[in-house]
Amino acid sequence: MTTSFNLVDEPWLLAQDLDDVEHLVSLRELFSDAGEYRQLLGDLPTQTFAVYRLLLAILHRAARPDAGRWNSWWRNKELPVDEVLRYLDQHHDRFDLLHPEHPFYQVAGLHTSKNEFTELTRLIGDAGSDYLSTKSGEATTSIPLAEAARWVVHCQAFDVSGIKSGAVGDPRVKGGKGYPIGVGATGQIGGILVEGVTLLETLLLNLVPQEDDSDDYAAWELDGWEAAPRFPDSETAPYRPRGRAQILTWQTRRIRLQVEEDRATGVLIANGDRFSPVNLERHEVMTSWRESKPQAQKLKIPLALMPRGHVPGREIWRGLEALLSSGSKPGNLEWVESRVGEEVVSEHFVPRVRTIGMDYINNASITGEVIDDELALPVRVLREVRPELTQVVLKAVKDADTCAQAYANLVANLQRAAGGDGTSREGARERLYGVLDEPFRVWLEGLGRPDVTPISAEVAWSRKLLDISLKAGSEAVRAAGEKAWVGRSVNGQHLDSGLAEVWFRSAIRKIVDSDSLEDRG
Repeated sequence: MTTSFNLVDEPWLLAQDLDDVEHLVSLRELFSDAGEYRQLLGDLPTQTFAVYRLLLAILHRAARPDAGRWNSWWRNKELPVDEVLRYLDQHHDRFDLLHPEHPFYQVAGLHTSKNEFTELTRLIGDAGSDYLSTKSGEATTSIPLAEAARWVVHCQAFDVSGIKSGAVGDPRVKGGKGYPIGVGATGQIGGILVEGVTLLETLLLNLVPQEDDSDDYAAWELDGWEAAPRFPDSETAPYRPRGRAQILTWQTRRIRLQVEEDRATGVLIANGDRFSPVNLERHEVMTSWRESKPQAQKLKIPLALMPRGHVPGREIWRGLEALLSSGSKPGNLEWVESRVGEEVVSEHFVPRVRTIGMDYINNASITGEVIDDELALPVRVLREVRPELTQVVLKAVKDADTCAQAYANLVANLQRAAGGDGTSREGARERLYGVLDEPFRVWLEGLGRPDVTPISAEVAWSRKLLDISLKAGSEAVRAAGEKAWVGRSVNGQHLDSGLAEVWFRSAIRKIVDSDSLEDRG
């Protein structure tokens, strides 16, 4: 029977090399050869994100990065591998998934009053979600330890809320049940990952130095994990993490794997430490932020900043204002922006910004959808690099939204003219956004070229937006059919497809001034 599975030495991480070949590697191998891999992979995008955060926690604790060291690592395209390997050796036994006293990200001896384990679907993901139903039947009765390790990391980060197993020793348990304390810590943010050309670059781009890490630690550095919460468990005043590694390795759950031979066959998942992300913008650098007056009132504080979540089905570029505006942008993008200003990162660098998150439904007890989108974002468009380009990009997003609204009004008017009620505005908006999606992404990525000026960029997008919007409008008019062409009286005024199209074209040309384009182009 397998008695040890150490993540430092055993292959368990999924990584794609520069030739797009997938490998299973250990922590030691991954850090040693990070420049030879393109990216991490995972069973779900959220799993990939959770593992990235684990790797970043190791780097923070092993190397204690500051600006000067970071600059050197980036210029030399290297990680502090020797320091990382020494750290992993120092804490080697803490990374053993099966250690009898401190199994990785678990609690030894965790048990219920009936000594029960549950099926692995509780660990793998919510069986009620089509997106998460990556396995079925026999594939969920036992899984390899490498896969189990990845799901344990994912569970601590993104587990759903709802009633959990009542662990003996947890004073919050009532009637053998652990009542909801919220979703996993990382599930409470709209995750933002800045990706480079290699895994090495991606790790550095998200490794933001902190001014003071004297109170920081990773979960595996602590002794005494047990069923009871480690920190005060208050709905209105939860414990405040004091560093990056604390947040990156927060133990929202207490977990224990059931293992037979060399496979996981069951799991026990109980409540861990309640997490609140309010006003953690100094330490949590992988999300954007917004002000929340309801939270400020609830906590009786003057200002409450909350992570900005992702909207399922909404393209990443439609939320660029949150990524580019001062006060709301994520700390990793802010850090990259500062490195461009110091001429450490090239002004012509074009990283990919990836949004990853979990949408929860039914009181957060079920996963509704996993969100995963990415966008090539030239660093030239960051406000502190080229503020004039930032304004062009934000105006482009606003103009696209206004055109989508005008298109929605056209479709609604066409429906009314044909005898309908004109209620399908939202679907129409999304259809135009779908047509604009790829052209916008191509245009934005092209802003990284040195020959692009703010005026040429604005003119190029405005022309593209005008052409796409007018073409979509003409197609909608043709599809409306004879009834809309004949029209009818609506609210005492005759409405037909010809009039609806005139209104639409007038609205579009107010948004995108074609005469101005000719003068400036």
